[in-house]
Amino acid sequence: MKQIAIMASLIILTSATIAESPYPTEYSDAEFFAIEKASPPAPIEDWLQFSGAIATGTVRSELDDMTAFALLLNGDIPEGAMILAEIFWSSDGEQWEGPIRDWEIEHNDDEGPIDDRIYSNVYYTARPPAKFYRANFYLYSQNSAMPRIDRVRFVFMDCGWSDRAPVSTMSFSPAEWPMPAYVGRGPSGWNCAIPDTFASGVPAYFTSITHVTIHHTAGATTTPSDPCAQMRSIWNYHVYTQGWADIGYNFVLDHLGNIYQGRYNADLANLDVRAAHTGGHNINTMGFSVMGNFHEAGVFIHEPTWPAIYDLITWKCSQRGIDPYGSAWNG
Repeated sequence: MKQIAIMASLIILTSATIAESPYPTEYSDAEFFAIEKASPPAPIEDWLQFSGAIATGTVRSELDDMTAFALLLNGDIPEGAMILAEIFWSSDGEQWEGPIRDWEIEHNDDEGPIDDRIYSNVYYTARPPAKFYRANFYLYSQNSAMPRIDRVRFVFMDCGWSDRAPVSTMSFSPAEWPMPAYVGRGPSGWNCAIPDTFASGVPAYFTSITHVTIHHTAGATTTPSDPCAQMRSIWNYHVYTQGWADIGYNFVLDHLGNIYQGRYNADLANLDVRAAHTGGHNINTMGFSVMGNFHEAGVFIHEPTWPAIYDLITWKCSQRGIDPYGSAWNG
């Protein structure tokens, strides 16, 4: 693999719809080049065909501390195509760890600017965080619909480490199965920088929901050392990099079974607010996500998380008259 020069810079995204983050956020460009003899991982869909690979040079973060990082690309992913990202990290630029594998590299869909920007998930860091990062991208296509990468940036975020455990909140909910306790957005909870409203726009509420959708955050580790810092990091990336109105999930769960309020809701126990978790299917749905990347072989949801999943689904299905054993097309 040939040596390349490293290009890294501190920049701020310019957009009429994206404000500057309240947390230190660094956007660093990386040069990239084609990998001539790549050994691509098997695609997660049988109909995908490998069509090329790209590697970046090394990028160093200039932040003093960091709670999470992500990728921001420019290019195109046609319908039926996919990009797999492999991310590596190092404390000294010589001994590398990883990779984190992310199959969910996507354009914005229902919320935020719809343009040539492509977004990864948010990846959690250890403490102290690594300083050096690089990535490989494997391009998969269907027929002639090939992905294209024109620019690669690493997004480094310092959303602050927590100095105490969060306090869970109970709310009264008129349902046969009560609403479970949750960690709120305020100072006693995961301490969102804007806890009491959307960062932009106005909440859209539903009178009922018909579907409950379960996701994973794909954030590398299933046992983050500071789940509240990860909540702030996800919120920061969704709002100030992707340009969403607020964090995309209605709820998030950690490995200890804690439930975190996601998107702002003026009456969480009784109202349902539209979020941004399933492209094209965010109307009349509730979406919650489990911290971790469960695409990886041998990675499973932790035992304490399962009762919280059951409680959350049972409460919402009981409240809205949804059959938890049923299924239906949500178009």
